[in-house]
Amino acid sequence: MSVDSRNLNGRAPRIAKNATRVSAGVRRGTQRRIERMFYFVALVLAVMGGRFVYLQGFASHQRSANAADPFTRREILQPRRGDILAADGTAIAVTLDEYAVCANPRAIKDKPKMARVIAETIGGSQDEYLSLLQKTTRPDGQPNYYVRLAKRVDEDRVRKLKARMEPRDDEHRSVRAQKRKFFEPISLEPTPRRVYPLGSFASQLVGFTTNEGKGADGLEWAWNDELGGEPGERVSQVDARKRPLPGFVKAWRAPVPGQSLVTTIDPEIQAGADEV
Repeated sequence: MSVDSRNLNGRAPRIAKNATRVSAGVRRGTQRRIERMFYFVALVLAVMGGRFVYLQGFASHQRSANAADPFTRREILQPRRGDILAADGTAIAVTLDEYAVCANPRAIKDKPKMARVIAETIGGSQDEYLSLLQKTTRPDGQPNYYVRLAKRVDEDRVRKLKARMEPRDDEHRSVRAQKRKFFEPISLEPTPRRVYPLGSFASQLVGFTTNEGKGADGLEWAWNDELGGEPGERVSQVDARKRPLPGFVKAWRAPVPGQSLVTTIDPEIQAGADEV
């Protein structure tokens, strides 16, 4: 059988050229697939890296904050507002330093003794105090960590209670430790109240304050920054109802009292003007 050398020789170059084109196309296709795979992997790594940074940064802080929020409360402590006085020193507007006496009933072991001590120091009914201290469970069945034993307790009675609560230097170390442990569930919450001893005397000039203790009119408003003082802060552990648990204060910054304001108001002249 004979072979036509002309056909063979003419076909060989075409086959070689086609093979070269196919090979180049395969290489280009492979290169494009590699590039796509590289970009895809880079995108996945970028997403994973961003997720990692988020979890380690913002999310972790957010989880920490959320974990602390249910049982921690940052509370602003209102300072004692300065007095407004007439020219002769007569009190026109004053703040009464009153307190609420609160307790954590679940942390008090000897409830009858605590009720007796509170009654002897600030007055009131020992039986009523004992009844409140025995409320260790809320109506919904949850543990109760907060009761208000007394409200609007004046500064003199609170001073006596503080003196009884604070350990003395002449006491034995064990006695001081027992006293601290015994009174630890008791807390004193400031509840200052603004009063005007002269009633409606020069009321339009003096003005008044809001429920938050801010000046709303007259001198109370005009001199609010000086009278208002600087608020303090208390960070405390709270119960499910967001009430501070006595004996669980984490941080405390005392408020700075406001400055008193001495006016040029003459009580006798002003009284005559009010009658007109």
